[in-house]
Amino acid sequence: MITVQGWAVIAGALGGVFLALVTLNPVILLAAIGLFAFLAMDILGFHARAARLSATSFDAKRGTVPARVGLGSSLVSRVDVRYEGTTGFWGRIEDLVPERLEPVPSAPALLGWWTPSEAATLSADLRAIARGPSQLGPTVVTAIGPQGLSFVAWTVEPGADLLVTPADPVAGRLRARPLPGVLLGGNRRRQRGYGTEFRSLRPFTGGDDIRLIAWRRSTLERLLVREHEEEIRQDHLVAIDTSGGMAAGAGLSLLDRAVGASLAIAHRVDARGEDRLGLLTGTGDRLEYLAPGRGGPHLARLEEVLARLEPSPGAFDLGRALDEAALRLPARAHVFVLTTLGLSESPIAPALGRLAGRGHRLRVFVLRDVPSELGGPRGTVGPAARWAVSASDRAYDALSARLSAERVGAVIVEGRDTLTHLLGAYEQGRAWGGAM
Repeated sequence: MITVQGWAVIAGALGGVFLALVTLNPVILLAAIGLFAFLAMDILGFHARAARLSATSFDAKRGTVPARVGLGSSLVSRVDVRYEGTTGFWGRIEDLVPERLEPVPSAPALLGWWTPSEAATLSADLRAIARGPSQLGPTVVTAIGPQGLSFVAWTVEPGADLLVTPADPVAGRLRARPLPGVLLGGNRRRQRGYGTEFRSLRPFTGGDDIRLIAWRRSTLERLLVREHEEEIRQDHLVAIDTSGGMAAGAGLSLLDRAVGASLAIAHRVDARGEDRLGLLTGTGDRLEYLAPGRGGPHLARLEEVLARLEPSPGAFDLGRALDEAALRLPARAHVFVLTTLGLSESPIAPALGRLAGRGHRLRVFVLRDVPSELGGPRGTVGPAARWAVSASDRAYDALSARLSAERVGAVIVEGRDTLTHLLGAYEQGRAWGGAM
């Protein structure tokens, strides 16, 4: 293959031929032909020598790479390469670093003359800077021609897959102090389900476990279920909009903020031990559901789903998401929706009625990106910035009015405050007791 320098030489030679034909100057024509001859000899001679090289001429072995790393954490990349060919060559060996990993201080690469049986180690400290699936590598060997006009490359080590999981922004603080809201002054709170002390009877609803039906007190026209005292277990579902609007934001996007807040809730639920958390993500008809659960394997699965979330085409259909939640949730739950501008025009009120009819509680948070340079006093920014803020205000006001008209209780939240609001809603739900 021809390098950038090689193409520059070809362009110069073609320019010389064109100039010679225009000016009818034989000296320029001879110079251009000579340049073409030099280029052809260099490239053909290099490829004749490089034919003795191949990917099997190198033995490469990668060091252990973790399957999962947390956002912001560091890892060490190490690849041992040994040249087992029979002739020396000038070349470069490098281990490709994906965009989600940042090399410190630079990408691992070696450039120089390689002799038979020579060995080298590519090593670099890497830092995870973006969540999601990634691949460390592959390791590539590039043989370069004597004049740098052509090259041949081989992949000698395929690389290793890894997943950058989102960082829990408050995990340390949550584990370092008692969790509020579990027991307040020793008071119990009412919850359908798994307690042992009978409290009362109430009418049966679609989301109730049939094992709780009080058959002796029920009639064909009116089924009753038993309520028990319950102190700890509650179900929660976080629904995350992954439409293109969630990509807004400098540095951390609105989707990143939603993912971080959801992971914080997951660790809070895990710390309580009895609560369960589920996840609903996607746009339009493409929704992914993870049933509420608890424990280490469930938390790991939830972290993996959150790590892989990316903005996708289409609008977020809130009505469909609520119907999906009402259909799939096995018990009454607190449903938290994290969305932004760009909701589909489908009606929401009917789905909201069906969700509430099954006893679920809904909280909708509309995330808003306000760049720091636009978030200050209006007098400190220019006319263009003030116009941008004004247009954004109108768009969010219109969405808020639409949600209010459909009786959806929604709160507009700045992206950086997503964690605070979601944690507050979770603790408030705990204080209220089971979803009603």
